[in-house]
Amino acid sequence: MSHSSWLYIGPTTRAGQLAVESATLRNQAIINSKAAGRLLATGGLYNGNIEGFRRTAEQLGGDAAKGYDQVLNQTTSGLLISAASLLVVRNPMAAEELTSYLGKYKQAHVLLDDMNVQQINYLRRDRGEYALLRNQFNSSVRPNFLKSLSEHPDALSTFDAGSLERLAGGKTPAGWQVHHKIPLDDGGTNDFDNLVLIQNSPYHSALTKTQAIITKDLPYNSGTDVLWPSPNGVIYPVGK
Repeated sequence: MSHSSWLYIGPTTRAGQLAVESATLRNQAIINSKAAGRLLATGGLYNGNIEGFRRTAEQLGGDAAKGYDQVLNQTTSGLLISAASLLVVRNPMAAEELTSYLGKYKQAHVLLDDMNVQQINYLRRDRGEYALLRNQFNSSVRPNFLKSLSEHPDALSTFDAGSLERLAGGKTPAGWQVHHKIPLDDGGTNDFDNLVLIQNSPYHSALTKTQAIITKDLPYNSGTDVLWPSPNGVIYPVGK
C-alpha cells in the first residue's frame, strides 16, 4: 500500500520550520533532494523570504541547495514564470525531474507527491465544443469511469465496502472528485486515461486552485507554454 505525502509550509513559517503532515513519507530522500530544494525556492517566493528558505535548503543538506539554486539564482532568474505557476521554473529539464509540486490549500502550502509534470501548449478550446464534451462527461463518461474502478486494485486498497458499492453504481465516493488530467478547456479528452479519481481535501482543492491561477489570464486566440501538473494513475492518493 502506498501513501502520498504532503509537506506543509505555512504562510508565516520561519525558515527551518518544516512540518510533515503525512504519517509517513514514501521516500525520506525527498527531504534533501533537488526537487525539495526547488520547492523550497517556491516557498521562499510565496512567503517573501527568499534568503531564509535558502538557509533552510542548506540546512537540509544533500542536493537541496543545488535544487534551490536551479530556480533562484542570477542565471535562472530570467526563466521564472509568475509565482502563481507553482513550479516557478520554465526549464524543461528541471520539470522532467519533478514528481512533486507545491500547491496551496487554506493558506498552507501543500507538497503533492507522485505527480506527472509536463510542459504543454495551452490553447483554449472552442466554447461550443467544450460545452459538448462537458455534457458528455457529466451524463455518461464520469459514471462509466467510476464503474470501471470498482474492482481496480488501487480502489480495493483505498476504499471501504460502502465506497466500492458507490463506485460500482457509477457514483463518486464522498469526499472525492473525478478530475481531467489535461483539462477540457485545453486539448483534454474524456478518455479514461485522462481521468483520475482524486480526494477533495487537500489534493483536488490545491490542484484546481493552482491550475485556475495558471490559466486565468491565458488568451483564447493563441497557445501558451505552461508547466502542467497532474496526478499519476487513476486514483489519487492510493491507500487508506
